Amino acid sequence: MDTTSARPDGAGPDWGQRIRDARAAKDHANTVYEQTIRDAHAAGRSVSAMANDLGQKSRKLLTAIVGRTAGDVPPVALPVVVYLSGRGRSDATWAEMRAAMHARGWYAVSHELTAWHLSRGGATCVHVYFGSGRPVSVTLEEAVYAQPYDQPLSVAELLPTTAAISLERAHPEAAAFQVSVATRETDWKRMAGRGERPAPERYDEERINNTGRPGAVVLDVAQVARWIADLLE
Repeated sequence: MDTTSARPDGAGPDWGQRIRDARAAKDHANTVYEQTIRDAHAAGRSVSAMANDLGQKSRKLLTAIVGRTAGDVPPVALPVVVYLSGRGRSDATWAEMRAAMHARGWYAVSHELTAWHLSRGGATCVHVYFGSGRPVSVTLEEAVYAQPYDQPLSVAELLPTTAAISLERAHPEAAAFQVSVATRETDWKRMAGRGERPAPERYDEERINNTGRPGAVVLDVAQVARWIADLLE
């Protein structure tokens, strides 16, 4: 039996650390669960009612939780955010990809600005590109602001549409006057990750293919998830 937890040769996943991290996440979730039980009881919900809520016959565990005082609660850790880009992929592939992310406790988003703000808030963000017919890339990225620059704009471009039209009619020269406006755009800084690699595939006997029959080669989302896990070590 292999009892080692670290990688002896520096290659492959460190399963020992992953298991410890998963246990820590489970312990934190249990802490939140127990405090919710105590909050509900303090608000007047009986132990019997909570047992019914949970479909439990025994009230022993709930009674013990209510009787304990909340210990020191560790700081809440932000989930890993996986920003998914899969242009041209089917709804079924998207659903499988999101499910694979959620199964590992990662928060999957498909809008870049949402991912950018979560990264700015301190969340670890991984960008996964899996467009149809394209290689897959998995990169660890950090949200940053692009270098500010001065962009020349006309006065009319800075005004609401109605006001701009009125100004152009009354004073066209003033509307066309150019001013310099400093801009700051969102950007990403690549921290780690490999470049593009061939999209992993598997055969799905139940997926309907282009001929309308069952059986199709699909993206192996489980392998993509393993690539992300390796990157996060």
